[in-house]
Amino acid sequence: MYEREQSLGYLINQAARLTHRSIRLQLGGDGVLPAYLPVMLWLLEQHGLTQADLCRLARIEQPSMAELLKRMERDGLIVRTRDVADRRQHRIALTPHARSLSERLHRWLEESNEIIRGGIPPDDLVTFSRVIGQMINNMETFVRDHGADNGNKE
Repeated sequence: MYEREQSLGYLINQAARLTHRSIRLQLGGDGVLPAYLPVMLWLLEQHGLTQADLCRLARIEQPSMAELLKRMERDGLIVRTRDVADRRQHRIALTPHARSLSERLHRWLEESNEIIRGGIPPDDLVTFSRVIGQMINNMETFVRDHGADNGNKE
């Protein structure tokens, strides 16, 4: 019998929901939404990526990434410029305002991880990282094998 409090999907969803609320509380005043973080973090590491690069690195589907980038551009966090080698492509970079948030984002991520890890023995965290990594791999495999690429709608 299904028991919500024992459901891994439910527990993971609750943790993600609370993490998103925390991000909104701590960073929302700067126009940073939880969905923006993967893109911002990749662009802080690698300047001038293409949309396809960001989809692959952040593991976000192309239609979702297109909408996300449109919102980030509207919010003044990214700029797009034509690729000099391939004029059909755009390179995406963080604006000076978004770059100025870098230290704050990294500090928040460190603080957030400290809160999340609080009271959990280091050995349990190693086990959790291994297990959640396998869960992610399992779901990515399922989505790849049964998702939109095989004619199914997501």
